[in-house]
Amino acid sequence: ETRRQGDRESGQQSGGQQGSAQQSGGQPNGAPNAEPQPSNPSQNSAAQPSPPAPKPPLRLPDVSKFSLATWIRWLMWAVLAAAAIIGFLIYHKQVIAFVRQLWAELLSLFGGRKPKAADAVESDVREPPRPFAAFRNPFYAGNAGRMSPDQLVRYTFDALEAWTFERAAARRREETPLEFAESLSQRFPAISGDVRQLARLYSQMLYARTPPTRDCLPALQRLWDEMSRTVERSGRAEAAVRG
Repeated sequence: ETRRQGDRESGQQSGGQQGSAQQSGGQPNGAPNAEPQPSNPSQNSAAQPSPPAPKPPLRLPDVSKFSLATWIRWLMWAVLAAAAIIGFLIYHKQVIAFVRQLWAELLSLFGGRKPKAADAVESDVREPPRPFAAFRNPFYAGNAGRMSPDQLVRYTFDALEAWTFERAAARRREETPLEFAESLSQRFPAISGDVRQLARLYSQMLYARTPPTRDCLPALQRLWDEMSRTVERSGRAEAAVRG
């Protein structure tokens, strides 16, 4: 009887062990547990595309890295640019006249022809000048008020060519009005400023087709006064020599 109880206890223990084995995976007692197979990373990467790399954020330059000298240099460039723009807006007519005159000189230098309008004016002023005595001072004769500013400028320039021709300072055929004024300024410093202004006005009429205004009358009158005084002094000197 004692043996039967021992057999029943051993059977119950073995049945319990088999039940626990079935709960853990359905494998018999003592069999090794099957490990799960790891997934292949290459297959996963091929199946799903990789996300795009994020773009770097836009960053403004760090102004603290610029030195004081750099800021001053940039400020100077800004001031120069602003001055150039303002100067062009104020003197754009003179700039355009200068560019046109320079272009005409380059064309004539390399065998090209000047514009027809410039040719027509140049053909008039290149004729042999009349004697300066044939010109009457329009400000003394009272003709200045009846003449337009462009007529006064042209008439004064013709008189200037006659005046310089009688003083061995005639304008050469290849000289532009501005070059002619520069050469006269060196020989006759007393009229250098008015001669330069007359040459600028005449160049604007010749190349830019820009008529002068009546603001130029004081400079023209000073030039006429100086040329007339020079002729009077020369006449008195000749009369003294003859007498």
